[in-house]
Formats: sequence, C-alpha cells, structure tokens
Amino acid sequence: QAMEHCSTLEDFVAVTFDQQCGPAARAAGVVAAPSPGITLDHGGKLLSTGLRGDFELIVRWLKFIYAHRRQLLQLCETQREATLPALGLLSHSLAAPCADAVLWGARLLTHVATRLTVVQPQMLADWFDAQGLAALVGAWRTHPDLHAIGSLLPLVPPCIDFGPESRLLFFTSTLPSALGDTTAYLSFTLEVMPLLHAADVEREEPACDKTLLYLVQLGLAALREGSEVASTRSLALELLAQLWSLYPEDLEALPMAAPRQPFEAAGTEGEGEAEAGGASGSTSAAVILRALRDATRRAEMDVQVTALTAMVQLFDGFADKEGAEVVASSALFRALGFALLENYHDVALRVFLQRSLSQLLARHPSAAVGSLLRPLLKQAANHGYSNVDFDFYLSVAAHEGLESTHAVQLLQFLADVSVRDALLGRAASVPLLVVVDRFLRHEPLILDYLEVFTERALARLLPEAGGKEASPVAATLVLETLAKLLRVHHSIIDRLSPAIQSAAEAYHKARGREHPGLAALGLSAT
Repeated sequence: QAMEHCSTLEDFVAVTFDQQCGPAARAAGVVAAPSPGITLDHGGKLLSTGLRGDFELIVRWLKFIYAHRRQLLQLCETQREATLPALGLLSHSLAAPCADAVLWGARLLTHVATRLTVVQPQMLADWFDAQGLAALVGAWRTHPDLHAIGSLLPLVPPCIDFGPESRLLFFTSTLPSALGDTTAYLSFTLEVMPLLHAADVEREEPACDKTLLYLVQLGLAALREGSEVASTRSLALELLAQLWSLYPEDLEALPMAAPRQPFEAAGTEGEGEAEAGGASGSTSAAVILRALRDATRRAEMDVQVTALTAMVQLFDGFADKEGAEVVASSALFRALGFALLENYHDVALRVFLQRSLSQLLARHPSAAVGSLLRPLLKQAANHGYSNVDFDFYLSVAAHEGLESTHAVQLLQFLADVSVRDALLGRAASVPLLVVVDRFLRHEPLILDYLEVFTERALARLLPEAGGKEASPVAATLVLETLAKLLRVHHSIIDRLSPAIQSAAEAYHKARGREHPGLAALGLSAT
C-alpha cells in the first residue's frame, strides 16, 4: 500500500529502502531510528558502500526496485526533473565492490535507459557523458567476470544511439577520454560492437560508415611495428576481424583511406579522416585481409595465432553464403593456404593450421581444397612431413571439393610414401585408400597409375644384380600396401594381377624358390 502512494522519486526511494533494509539499517545505526527512509544522496552512498560493508540487503533492495521498475519509469516520465536524480542514484551501484549489486544496478540502468531513449533521449545522453560512462567503465574494470558474461555493456547502445554522429562521437572522443589507453579501448570496443550491431539489425538501420572506417583505421594504427605491445596488436586483429564479420557487405563497399594517426591523436580529427575515405582505392575488407595476412608473418607467436584464428573464424562464418561473403571466403581460404605454406617449417603453426583447416573442410564442402594441394605436396617433398600431416591429407582426400586432377597428385605422393617410409608408410596408406576408393570408378587415370606404381613397387622385391634383396621392412611395406589396394575393388585385382604374377615368376627364376610374400599376394589377386 505504501508503494501505491509514492508520488515522488524521494518517496519511492525511501519506501523501497524501508521495506527491504529499514529495520536492519536502523539497528546498525545507518539511519536514524525515527526516520522512515533515506534521502537520495544517502541512498546512493549506501548503494556503493553497503550497510557497513554488507551488501546482502542492498542487493535485495535493488531487486525490489527492479520488480517495481515500471513505477520508477512512470515517475521519471511524469516528473522529468526526477530523471537525472534517478539515474544518478542507480549509477552509484556500479561502484559497489559486490558483483551482485553491480549486476542488478546495471540491469536497472539498462531497462531505464532503454525507455528513456524514447521519452527523454537528450537527458539520457547528458547523464551518460557526464556520469554514466565513467561509472560503467569503473565497473567494467573492477568486475571482469560480469562483463565476460555480457551483463554490463548492454547499457551502452541505448545511451549512444541517437544517430550516426552520436555513435561516431562516442568512439572518437567520449570513449578514448574515459579509458585513456589503446588496450582498454580495444577490449571495450570488442565487447560493445556485437551489441551495437544487434541494435542496428533490430532497428533495420544501416551501419555508420564513418564509425566503421574510424575503427578500422584505429585497428590498423595499433598494428604498426613498434607502436604497441604484442597483446595490443592481438586485440587490434580481433577487432578488425570482428568488424569484418559483423559488417561484411558494408566493409566490402567502403573505400579505405590512408591509415589514421596513432591512438593518442584520436579525437575530432578522426571525423575528418573518416570523411576522406577512398584515398587508397582499396576496400576496407581488402585492407583487413591484408593486415591479417601480414600478421601471420610476425615474430610474435601469439600475434600469428590470433591472426590465423581470426581468418579461420571468418572463413567459417562466410563460407556457403551469398553476396560479399562469397568473395571474402575465397580470399580467406587462399590466405590460409598461403599461411600454411609460409609457416610449413614451423611445426607448431603447421599443426595448428592443418587441424583448423581439417575442421573447416569437414563443415564446408564448397572450399577450393585443390588450390593448395600442389604447393603443399611440394613443401612436404622438400621439407618432410609428420604423422599429423596425414590426418590433414585424409581430410583433403574425403573432401567433396577435391577434383580428380588433384586427387591423382595426392595419390602419387601418398603411394610413394606408403612403400618407402618405414615410420609413416602405414599412416599414408589410410588417405591413399580413401582417394582410390573415391575416384577409381570414374577416373581411368587411377587404374593406369596403380598399374605403373605396382610394377615399380614390386621391382624393389626382386634381387639386384649382386644378389641383394630388399630389407624385410621395405618388403613388408610394399606387400601390405598392395594387399590393401587389392581389397578396394575387383577392378584393381583384374588390373594388377598380371604384374603380381610376373614379379612372382621373376623372383622364382632368380632364386629358385617362391617369395612367401609374393605368393600370398598372388593368392589375394586371384
């Protein structure tokens, strides 16, 4: 009943506090015993400090206000002079050391701000610039667990989205002033951009080109050699990739100006640079891709991995889509292929890339896998290979986009390793059998190659002019590989049987006895 008679904000605060915290507050001496409640100033102090450091009742108070938020909003709408005091009161909760108090304070502020964007947008913007952003940034720094689950920054979009210029001003002036350094700026922007994009989609409004261009230029500036530490460059790469992921069509159509000045120079001049887009004649999407590719060549391992991970995630998001994403996905896959070739000597990066690409190939049958096969096999021939490489070759062999021409190239490499490498021959035989099984029935070259390969492999089992034979290990590799191939399809048996029989006869003639392995292989071929 007392709540129904609250006609002012002061009454609302006093009554809600008294119902949830009054007895305990009076017992603790926080408020005077005769007093039915508290003033706005006293309430704000208690929200930030608690009842003598205890926040259990303060959280109950905030939850109670949230339950009656409609009444609070009605007071703000009917008494416009109550709006700023209400926002000021709730903003004190963001300074609390208690995470639950900050959480409920942020929820209340977000709800109130969302409503005020309709009825009192200018008053909301003034509060956010003067007090709200500073309080939010303080909570963001103090409670990483809250902003990690997305509980704080939903307050930002309703407070800054009053048109393209307001968003640009926020990123070029307001936010740099509140945060003060590049690393914090990039981290904050990374978290808030998905929320702003969701707001754009919900309102069906286009993105602000000036803001996008400013953020791209700022990310590029942070990537300059020697300008920032490696962790900051990694954040810059994440921001560039995120912008491309959220706004692919906008960035594909947005001309790119020369890179902006470093972060410390950010301010109103950023607006002029944003208006000067197009000086380089390249799109923002192309510039971001170039920056990601350049980052894969840096000396810092974490920067390289960040760039590669960003490209993998971008391709995963763009593949199998239409529009600008089609061009982007093709360029990204080529860039990933080049990165694999360039970092082939680095085993850790090679394994990381191969496993990432294997996952992408499994999800996206349209990937142009054949484009990277020939140079990759050349790298393997020149610099060697490991067992992990054959896991990747297995993914390539099973991929729907592998064409017969590239399949033959892969077949030749795998077949040679299968009969020559004592350590990895069996690993190579697995993707070898997949290639043969997939392409045998509609590619005559497969059978032609297998016949030539069988003749050459069996020749290694025959005694040399001096009487020396292949080692037991080498002989086993040849015989096992051929035995596996014979089980793939009956057409292989028909084609390879003459070569096996001829080799068995040649060995018997040279040694005067049967070769046990060739004899068993001959039985398999009948």
